[in-house]
Amino acid sequence: MLISIAVASTVGIAGCGSDGDSKDVTDESTDRNGVSTDSETDGPSDTPPEGEGTENDPGQVDDIDVFLREANGDEVTIPPGTYEWRGTGLTANSKIVGGGDQGDVVLELVSGTMDGTVHGTLENIVVRGRNLESKAGIDFHPGGVIDGFCWPEGGNRDQDRAIYHPTGGERTVIRDTCVAGLANNGAYVDKAPVTVERSAFLNNNIANLRVGHADVDTTSKSVIRNTLIAVTSSPRVGVDASTQNPVGLRIRHPGQFVIENCWLVFTEDGSSADGLVELRGDDIEAEFRNTHFYNDSEAPLIANIGSNNSVTLTDCTATGCGRMSTAAIDSGSFTESDAPVPLPSTVTSFPQADESYGFDASNEIFGAGGEIPEHPGENVSSEQGGNYESEIEHREL
Repeated sequence: MLISIAVASTVGIAGCGSDGDSKDVTDESTDRNGVSTDSETDGPSDTPPEGEGTENDPGQVDDIDVFLREANGDEVTIPPGTYEWRGTGLTANSKIVGGGDQGDVVLELVSGTMDGTVHGTLENIVVRGRNLESKAGIDFHPGGVIDGFCWPEGGNRDQDRAIYHPTGGERTVIRDTCVAGLANNGAYVDKAPVTVERSAFLNNNIANLRVGHADVDTTSKSVIRNTLIAVTSSPRVGVDASTQNPVGLRIRHPGQFVIENCWLVFTEDGSSADGLVELRGDDIEAEFRNTHFYNDSEAPLIANIGSNNSVTLTDCTATGCGRMSTAAIDSGSFTESDAPVPLPSTVTSFPQADESYGFDASNEIFGAGGEIPEHPGENVSSEQGGNYESEIEHREL
């Protein structure tokens, strides 16, 4: 059975509200060295005091700084273990690699703000504990690669975002990554083309994943593949902010965007998000392939807040008891289907991903399958995908 498409319609499932246009509080530029805000409002910090072991590994209190100092200019591999971390010095000018299996290197945030910079490659690093001070996030520079990063707890400071584009330029790549519980975007990467693969963005406010091409040619292409975006509980809103608007995927600037083999899931009934997908800009071409939408909320599946935007749907499915309205559909439609949705740990290979802020791994919607292809995207024809496939390949180190 086909789900009818209501272009720019406010008509949806009974009990759902109309479209709202919440202010995007993240458009104004901010300085990383901001003044600290008040303390956390959603409970005490669950990070261990300095000098004590951690709950996961009571015997491990190693200081990570010795490894991070080495990584300032050289490639370094951090041995498996749990390390106390004061929140600074995570600078990957070359390559920082966590040794062992996925999730074996854990940085326990015991003070400071979660602060990092990636010009090269960051691989297989887990951060545990909420952000404690000021503004958090990794500055993700042109040409950078994040190939395995997990921060399940996030933070509710007003300028907290886990991954951030300070400037545009060469393509950046995010793989095998999970970020959750951020008050001001999970990944705020809208200044350069980005490739996102096998990642999870969960219960982040403003936008779980924000992409765009603000500082590059408008013909650039970004690709999001084999990625889970989910809102399953009320997001943090920050200390000074009060708006809940956890958009799933926000496309902010002109360009081409391919979203394939992905899952967008909203189970939070009270969500006031502008949409599971929001086109907030002009001249956006978004192509969705083999992507599943699950919606129990009042948010529309696709919202269009801009002009001259177009959406193409190919082999896409939708289900849920929430609103099914869409906008800017140029071709294609949704088929009603209870497609399987994988757990965050299945998508990212990080076991800690299932412990993300506001996520319940026992939710029956998740974990029923959703196998991740070993070589994602290889079934895309060269005519459609050759350009961005070659761009991805040359970034692998």
